[in-house]
Amino acid sequence: MQQVAEGRAAYARSLHRIPPEPNGLADRDLLHMLLRPLAPPDQCCALADSLLAQEGSLRAVLECSIDTLADTVGPSAGYHLRCISAAVRRVLLEDLKERPLVNCWSDLENYLRAVFRFDLVEKRVALFLNSSNLLIREEVLQVGPLGDVPGYLRRIVARALQVEASAIIMVHSQPGHDASPSSKEVQLAEQLARMLGMLGVVVHDHAIVGKHGVLSLRGMNEICKPAA
Repeated sequence: MQQVAEGRAAYARSLHRIPPEPNGLADRDLLHMLLRPLAPPDQCCALADSLLAQEGSLRAVLECSIDTLADTVGPSAGYHLRCISAAVRRVLLEDLKERPLVNCWSDLENYLRAVFRFDLVEKRVALFLNSSNLLIREEVLQVGPLGDVPGYLRRIVARALQVEASAIIMVHSQPGHDASPSSKEVQLAEQLARMLGMLGVVVHDHAIVGKHGVLSLRGMNEICKPAA
């Protein structure tokens, strides 16, 4: 009890001190600060160490499921960390909307790596673009393994027309797997490009996000370059 009381007193005193600039904090210390509002003050450091040891990095911690986080830090703190992850994702997406995606593959790659690399389930996502190649919206079109391919392709075409997209970039996240495309993946990308091309919608790329990075089918010359 005395140790707990001393920990709480030290925490109370720390609230009156100006903390260092967050950008200069190590991952452990930054996670500690994120946990301080919700976790017991005397346990924050130990919880931060435990999460980093368990997941391997700060990014991986923030992309954990609420259930996984709750097992270590409790449901409230787990939900708090997931909210932070969602906020970071939205900030990145807003930044992405400000520039044509076709001209900045590195920015798109960084966004996809940050947002989808630690997905817990397989996803297929469409980035719908306007005539200036600016992002209109991002939409998850499939969660889990793909079964009904014709139905999936029809959904993409229908959504592209509904949001009045001029172009599209497809994203396939493969959590825990390599980003190398299968022959079926390439065939699916080519089929979608043909279907949308007949309607005047350009498929600029088909990106695959794996555990080690992001791969572009366009960059591999696996799908044809759109006509100028």
